[in-house]
Amino acid sequence: MELTTTGVVLSVLLALVSLLCAGVFAQKLKQFRRVRKVEAELLHCAMSDAQWHDKLTAVCRLIETKHEGAHATVMEVASGGDTLACIAHARLPASFAEQLQQLPIADGIGACGTAAARNEPVLVADMHTDPRFRDYLPLANAYKLKACWSHPFTNQDGAVAGTFAVYFTEIKVPTQQALAVINQALDWVALILQQKQERERRQASETQMRILERGIDASVNGIVIADARKPGNPLVYINPAFARITGWSQEEMLGKSCRLLQGEDTDPRAIEQIRNRLRRFKEVQTVIRNYRKDGTPFWNDLYIAPVKDAEGVVTHFIGIQNDISERKQQEERIAWHATHDTLTELPNRALLADRLEQALRFVRRYHLQLTVMFIDLDGFKPINDTLGHAIGDKVLKIVAKRLAAVLRDGDTLARFGGDEFVVVLPNAGNTDEVNAIAERLLVSLAEPYEIEGKALTLTASIGIAQGNEDIQEPNVLVQQADMAMYKAKRRGNHNFEWFSHDINSKVERHVVVRHELQEALNNDEFRLVYQPMTNAAGEMRSVEALLRWQHPQQGEVSPAEFIPIAEHTGQIISIGRWVFEQVCRDMGRLIQLGVQTVSVNLSPLQLSRNRFIEDLDTTLAKYQVQPEQITLEITENVLVNELTHAPELLQALHERGFTIALDDFGSGYSSLRYLHELPIDVVKIDRVFTQQIGLKNGKESIVRAIMAIAAELKLKVIAEGIETAEQLDFLQARHCDGYQGFYLGRPVPIQELIQYAPA
Repeated sequence: MELTTTGVVLSVLLALVSLLCAGVFAQKLKQFRRVRKVEAELLHCAMSDAQWHDKLTAVCRLIETKHEGAHATVMEVASGGDTLACIAHARLPASFAEQLQQLPIADGIGACGTAAARNEPVLVADMHTDPRFRDYLPLANAYKLKACWSHPFTNQDGAVAGTFAVYFTEIKVPTQQALAVINQALDWVALILQQKQERERRQASETQMRILERGIDASVNGIVIADARKPGNPLVYINPAFARITGWSQEEMLGKSCRLLQGEDTDPRAIEQIRNRLRRFKEVQTVIRNYRKDGTPFWNDLYIAPVKDAEGVVTHFIGIQNDISERKQQEERIAWHATHDTLTELPNRALLADRLEQALRFVRRYHLQLTVMFIDLDGFKPINDTLGHAIGDKVLKIVAKRLAAVLRDGDTLARFGGDEFVVVLPNAGNTDEVNAIAERLLVSLAEPYEIEGKALTLTASIGIAQGNEDIQEPNVLVQQADMAMYKAKRRGNHNFEWFSHDINSKVERHVVVRHELQEALNNDEFRLVYQPMTNAAGEMRSVEALLRWQHPQQGEVSPAEFIPIAEHTGQIISIGRWVFEQVCRDMGRLIQLGVQTVSVNLSPLQLSRNRFIEDLDTTLAKYQVQPEQITLEITENVLVNELTHAPELLQALHERGFTIALDDFGSGYSSLRYLHELPIDVVKIDRVFTQQIGLKNGKESIVRAIMAIAAELKLKVIAEGIETAEQLDFLQARHCDGYQGFYLGRPVPIQELIQYAPA
């Protein structure tokens, strides 16, 4: 309520007399003016066309201005009628409101839940001593709240519509003056929500009238009417524009559902949004990808509204569709140019920032390491200066393609500016794997460039930074990688450097192992062990060949250490050739032990080299081994990352008689499409999933799902990592085809394999 001029003067005079202090008076006057300003803003906001949320926020701000340490919130009764949701607040952060979205309406549930249940104010001076806040003290303590006064408000029908609560950061006993101010604010809240409801009703009425007026045959938009009383909402009318847009005639569509327009790429979220709204007889507006009768897609700006009869019962739905394909394409072009570098077509800095945030969320969710590489070309400026920017631009395009060819799906490559590029690796693994990627990038960039008859040579320097889920600002990694890149340049270009100084020992270990691997090949330090795989009858009919390295000084070196190094140095090709030949050499003795097939693991690098199949044929012939006696195990990354011609190569191997097994199934990112399209015979359930059996954590369903998929695709299933009788019983009960793990037999040299031979 506005004070009269006389009232203002009187208030000021009384304040002057009572305070007897110019400083205190000035402070009170400042507070008075601030309150009046907020009241004026609230009045202006309430009478304007501002959004209802802004109006409610203004009410909260008024109370917080009048009461020091106050925090106001508006809670509204949710659609179900049994919970409250925080819909407005001012000083309190959004994180507080997010935790008050499903507050039960019940006696004893804080102040707001109780006030809404009783339809009477609940004034709590000290939440820490009030039993109604027993379950909410952690939330109150997190935001340093001590007191809460909650008042319910009703709608035009007299039903409780919500609560208006004022929190304080100190123990606070309500006074009549304070409650009077809150009651005034409560009137504002009720008025604003009534305006909201009236506006929503008016908008619904106007929308319905607009739909009815536009529902004529001459409309340029497609219009349909569907029967809301029948399952599937069959169409009872379509206009000519609908037939023109979709290619479906009236005769073809009447009695049918609009689901005919949906396809594989139709967003399931949009479909679910439509269905949810229609189930509740609500209006819905969405943009959805539909398909014409001839299969061509189009973007449909779709609006659907319910139509009621005289008794208010929804009998029909009317839908309006607008083909916005051209507009969508234009928007996509604009969005693409805003987020990509035009020259290289790579993400620019804007999109890089977004990808970094996405990568950080991924890292936090799965507790991984986030790696960033900063790449700067060595000697690019002289090329630009002497040969011109046209040549320089072509070089940058080639550089972008070479970098992209090395990276994996899920990695991000962005042009940072000039001749600088940034790589984001959300799941690069350990240091050795990151080093391997950096080395492949350097090798790729160092290859000669042939441009307009000119042979150019170019190298790069790479800085690497890595952090875990505790990173607050991922851009820090870009800065750290940038600094590390300069360290790499100071070392003489064409190399990489880590930002972390304690990584030197690991790099040194990497170099040592690389050299010792070659010595191991030359000095016959490798050996094979075989792990039994039993069938349903418990008989060993297959084994898996596993590589071991007996170092002359260090003893046995873990495959987890030397295999990744051999992968990125290319030594895995020679090692893999040795393994395959040793298996063929042992085949005669294995057959005598009852072994029918031997599984051999293949590296992506082996598969990608020339004459791979021819070398296998030569070795098989040398030892008179048949392809049917060999199972070739590949991992999922062979399918999705490393080998672009995997389908053709696997088909050729399969036609020769090799059995193809997909190892560690479920641990990678492969699509089920590969199981259907590629000549896969066996899937091996990864030990991570096998070891979930018996833990009562619900993850056994993953094993069941894998076995069900394999059965549907007529694939055999072998479970790895079986370590308990309970795991074995679970798998046997579900008719698994093969079993492997320490419980059944550890990897042993061939001479010790006789203990597992069938009787």
